[in-house]
Amino acid sequence: MGRDKSQLLLGGVTLLEHGVRRLRALGFAAAVAGLRAGALPPFGTPVVADAFEECGPLGGMEAALRSLASLPAQPVLFVAVDLPLLPAALLEQLWQRALCTGALATVPYLVGRPQPLCAVYHSSLAAGFAEALAREDRKIMRVLESLVPLDRFDRFRVEALAATHQEQPAAGPMSFTHAWFANANTPEDWQRIVSASDPGVQSFVPGCTGHGLHASIAAVPAEGGDAQ
Repeated sequence: MGRDKSQLLLGGVTLLEHGVRRLRALGFAAAVAGLRAGALPPFGTPVVADAFEECGPLGGMEAALRSLASLPAQPVLFVAVDLPLLPAALLEQLWQRALCTGALATVPYLVGRPQPLCAVYHSSLAAGFAEALAREDRKIMRVLESLVPLDRFDRFRVEALAATHQEQPAAGPMSFTHAWFANANTPEDWQRIVSASDPGVQSFVPGCTGHGLHASIAAVPAEGGDAQ
């Protein structure tokens, strides 16, 4: 997009605040990783600074997992800031699968393609992520496949959940499952997201090209929360 996607407005709310609210509503405590300097997080939301700067999503994930080093090892839910159409049911299913299977990585697959920016990663992967970044390996799936044994890598088929999902956004030419994972890399992408969120709304972001920032939100169960 050529600008900080976390600050784009959807329904009068920034994508960053939208994501934090969604996770809090599910009973999670949220923190922001990979936030651009000068961007303001929602009030009361911790920001985790990258140790490996300009390293894309993996840098933010490493920072978030590393920030939990003083706590018992645990799964952490990650959601990219520019995925506002993900339904709560998918996030809940990912989390419950991670708890039930004990997998080190729980990654949704859509039509056979991994979606690693909406996934659950175990905090014990922090050191492996750091080692990969130190050797300038930033490809999330390649790093995961080198770190996670096959029997601890849960590849979750989104279609299995979509078959019973009733809340289908008006996504136009996109199937509703593809709309779930639509992100804002171009003005056209953003317009499709806005239209899918509310078909009556029109929006345009002038002069936006390229990929912009890969901010993400990391979440663990809040104390007394419902994310069990």
